[in-house]
Amino acid sequence: MKKKKNLKTVVQKYLLGSADQEEKDRVDHYYEDLQSDIDITNEKSEKQLQELESRMWTNIQQDHKINTLRHSRRVYLRWAAAVVLPLLLVGGYYLSTRDTTEINLAEVGPGKIGANLITEGGQVYSLTSLEDLAKLEGEGIYREESGVETAMHEIVTPKGGYYQLVLPDGTSVWLNAATVIRFPTHFAKNKREVFLSGEAYFDVTHDKSAPFIVHTDQQSTKVLGTKFNISSYKGQQTDIVTLIEGSVEASSQHNESIRMTPGHQAHIGKYIRYIAVDNAEDVAAWRNGEFFFDNTPMDEVMSRIGRWYNIEVDLDNLPNNKLNGLVDRNVPLNKLLDLIETTSNIKIIVKNGRLTVATNQGK
Repeated sequence: MKKKKNLKTVVQKYLLGSADQEEKDRVDHYYEDLQSDIDITNEKSEKQLQELESRMWTNIQQDHKINTLRHSRRVYLRWAAAVVLPLLLVGGYYLSTRDTTEINLAEVGPGKIGANLITEGGQVYSLTSLEDLAKLEGEGIYREESGVETAMHEIVTPKGGYYQLVLPDGTSVWLNAATVIRFPTHFAKNKREVFLSGEAYFDVTHDKSAPFIVHTDQQSTKVLGTKFNISSYKGQQTDIVTLIEGSVEASSQHNESIRMTPGHQAHIGKYIRYIAVDNAEDVAAWRNGEFFFDNTPMDEVMSRIGRWYNIEVDLDNLPNNKLNGLVDRNVPLNKLLDLIETTSNIKIIVKNGRLTVATNQGK
């Protein structure tokens, strides 16, 4: 665990709106220096720089999707250019995206424990073990007693990362790759609210006087004490709430709601689709080191692989294949792809620096 006292933290504070004038000036000066740095721009073609800009904006949106921000895209890209572009070129903090132009799939390992705690004041703490939050709590950083003014923290897992945490009320949360959870340093007496982007499994501590509510862009799930999984990645047509144990009430942003029972899923978008599933626990198999595919289309399969192995994937012109089964996700990427290719009429190759799926006519 290491507290980061450098330019990345300063930019993080700016993005959160908490940077002071000296910190803003520091980023300003760095940006001006970068504009005259011909070494960086000469190393990349115009097309590559445009792709980097698009990736930077996507990742900044991912990291700050839950915050209410006042800055325009133009301003964000200015600060992104100042810090994220050079960090990307050297494998930096925000994007940590692999260079897949030359790639040996056997060397691409699975995700590992890793996240960042971002305080309301913009301080960033690296979490590299499950004990790190306990250490921060001992220092009075992660959790505060009631009676103290509540602050909002975020824990962010990157692509290729996962983390497990315990919230101030004792609720356990498992975060899948590329996920953001926002929560208070202590909960109110009459309700417990968190905000999610990505995928998480919740084992909620029972408290009948204070419902536990998970908010995403498309829905809210309210419980007293239960176990459930929520998938709410950017680009999904619907959020998916899977109830493992207990009871929850899922509500859309259009004021439609449904009371769920174990073994059911709610697909929530413009409307709610409520279905029974035979394998509700398998939906959260990712927290036990497995991919669960249940008639899963290739775009979702490739998206999961890209998030877990921190690798770019091509989602265009995919075949109509669908996958089924539980697959070990703690193996090198080449072994996973070999298994998928063996059981499906597809071939997965590296093309233009991305994993690409093509129909395998030879099988």
